[in-house]
Amino acid sequence: MINRIRTLIGNRRYAARRKAEISCSIAVLEPHGRLKTVARQTPIMGRTRDLNASHISMRVPAIRIGSRYLTAPDSRLLITLDLPGGTIGFEGLTQRYDQLELDGNEKSYFLAVKIRQISESDRARYLDYLRTLK
Repeated sequence: MINRIRTLIGNRRYAARRKAEISCSIAVLEPHGRLKTVARQTPIMGRTRDLNASHISMRVPAIRIGSRYLTAPDSRLLITLDLPGGTIGFEGLTQRYDQLELDGNEKSYFLAVKIRQISESDRARYLDYLRTLK
């Protein structure tokens, strides 16, 4: 019954999503490391699909960096967004992922990430950016 009501009037448990396609990079943080402690790796570059105050979704070409999976339950991600006013970074956790169907041999994945830890200044810049989106 509750799911039917949510379907009819909209699910209001989450903040409104805003469509935005901006560049992002994803690296896997070392276990038990600080926010800036990144394993020696080349980050994966991707593009966001939509954003809200607590989550982002993005399209990435791989779900693994070296031997580390972005989708593992214990994987803490360092995500950098290239906003129009400059770059921000935060720690995130993958909530879900799907392989996207593409033409040919090209692979791509959808990641939904929860923002876990972000500095106050980056959060303020991020929320200001969200307000500019329709």
